[in-house]
Amino acid sequence: MTGARVGNNVSTRAGSTYVVCLLAAVTFFYQLDRNVMYVTQELIKREYGLTDTQLGLLTGIAYGLANAVAGDNVVVIDATKCVVKAPNDKLLLLQGLDDFIVVDTKDVLLICKREKEQEIKEYVAELKRSKGDHYL
Repeated sequence: MTGARVGNNVSTRAGSTYVVCLLAAVTFFYQLDRNVMYVTQELIKREYGLTDTQLGLLTGIAYGLANAVAGDNVVVIDATKCVVKAPNDKLLLLQGLDDFIVVDTKDVLLICKREKEQEIKEYVAELKRSKGDHYL
């Protein structure tokens, strides 16, 4: 009985190892498939002469969701329905956001839910009152 039990455990471990390896391979190819568009987007942009906005829409449509991106060094990973503007001399990585406005300038970084976009003018007015015009 002990021999059968040991043999059964070895078989179970081999099966478990196989399943873990299979899941790791599936995850690897899933991530590769999801990120191939982001890795190649600068090449696609140059090849077809696309603007940042067009490229952002193309990347979003590829997965059924649109991000509008302006900036040469903006990397978007698993973000949906975002509007992003960043200076070309700054690297911006956007991951995991859904439905946000992100504007990065030399002195100010704005991150706001798109549903609150009508209130941005009020936020800017409050910042002018409290911090002055230096940043705005």
